[in-house]
Amino acid sequence: MKNRKITFVLAAVVALAFIAVNGFCEEPKIVPFTWEIFSNVRNELTKLDFYFSKPFSLRINGQNNSNMDVNGGMLIPGGNNNSSEILRFTVDVTGKLDNISDVPQGREVLEISFPNPNNTKKNIRFKFARNMNKNRFELAFAVIDTVNYNLRFPDEAPYLTIKSTINIPNTEARAVPISDEHNNSPQIRQGNTDSVSISNINQVTDHNRYGAIFIAGQGSLSRSALMRYIRTVNIHVSERTLGDLIDCYLLEAHKEGINSDLAIAQMCRTTSFLRNENIMQTYNYAGFTSTPGWSGRFSSMRQGVIAHIQHLKGYTSDVRSYDLKSPLYDPRWNMLGSFRGTIRTLEALSEKWTPYNARVYENDIRTIINEMRRYGR
Repeated sequence: MKNRKITFVLAAVVALAFIAVNGFCEEPKIVPFTWEIFSNVRNELTKLDFYFSKPFSLRINGQNNSNMDVNGGMLIPGGNNNSSEILRFTVDVTGKLDNISDVPQGREVLEISFPNPNNTKKNIRFKFARNMNKNRFELAFAVIDTVNYNLRFPDEAPYLTIKSTINIPNTEARAVPISDEHNNSPQIRQGNTDSVSISNINQVTDHNRYGAIFIAGQGSLSRSALMRYIRTVNIHVSERTLGDLIDCYLLEAHKEGINSDLAIAQMCRTTSFLRNENIMQTYNYAGFTSTPGWSGRFSSMRQGVIAHIQHLKGYTSDVRSYDLKSPLYDPRWNMLGSFRGTIRTLEALSEKWTPYNARVYENDIRTIINEMRRYGR
C-alpha cells in the first residue's frame, strides 16, 4: 500500500510539472496560427495541418470584363466565354505547407496548399501574409491553374488556424470601447460565408468597408489622438520625441496638402511605432533606400519628415520641385518618373511603394489608420 501511495504522488508531481510547462492537455481546439507558434515550430511546419478561420467562397469569372457588346439597348458582356466557377471552402478542409517566403525579413508569407473543392485531384495554393498588428497570417493571394489572384474580401479576410491540445496563452490584449465591442470580438463565424469574386489580379475591385484612403487632402486626426494611440502601442516611447515628430508631420502635411493620417501611419509602420532605433537615428521615416549620392540618412527630424511628405506629393501631384513649400529633401524625387502625379489612393500607392507585397502593405496601413481613428479626432 505504501509503495502505491509513493507511485501515485510521483505521478501527480510529473503531471503537475507537465501542466506547468505545457498547459492543460485537452481535446483539440482551433487556435490562430501566430508568430510565436511559427517561431517555435518553424522546422516542423510541414507536419502541421492548417485550416481557414472561417468559411468563404471564390467566384472565378471565365469572361473578360473588358469585352463588351450592346444588345437590346443594354450593355452586355462580350465574347463567348461567360462561364464562371464557384469554389466553396469550409473550416474543416485541411491544408499543408508548400513554402515560406522570407523576403523581406519580418514580412513572411506562408504558401499553403488546399484541395480544390470542385476537383480534389488538384490543389490550390493560397498565400497567407503575416499581419504584425493582429499577430496572425491572413489570406491575401491564390494561385489557381498557374494564375495568380489578388484576393479582396468585403470584410475581414480568413486567417490561418491550427488544432492544438496545448493551452496557448493570448499574449496580446486589445482595448475596445464598449460601444464597439460587439463589432470587434474575434469570432470564427460558422454560419454565413464571405464571398469574393475574382477574375484576374488587375480586375479586382476593393470592397473595403472603410473606402478609399486618398493621399491628397487633410488628415482627420488631432495631435492628442495620435499621441494617445502611439503611446498605447509603444508605452516606452519618449513623449517629447513623439510630440515633436507628430508636430512636424502635421505641419508639413498641411503645407503640402497631404493626408497626415496616411503619412503618420506609414511612419508608424516603418519605425515599428518608433521602436526601430536605426531609423529613428537616421530620421528616415519613410524607409527610403539609399541612392547614388545619398547615404540613407537625413540631418534632422524635420528634413526626414519633409522628404517623406514631398515623396507623397510627387506621387499625387505634378507640381515642380521649385513650387514645393520647402527646399527639396526627397532623395528619390527624380525617380518617380511616369508615376508622378498619377497616384491618388493608398491602394494605388501600395502597388508602387512595395510592389513585391502591395496587398500586405495596404492592409497594414489601413489597420493602423483604423486603429488611430478609435482614439478620436
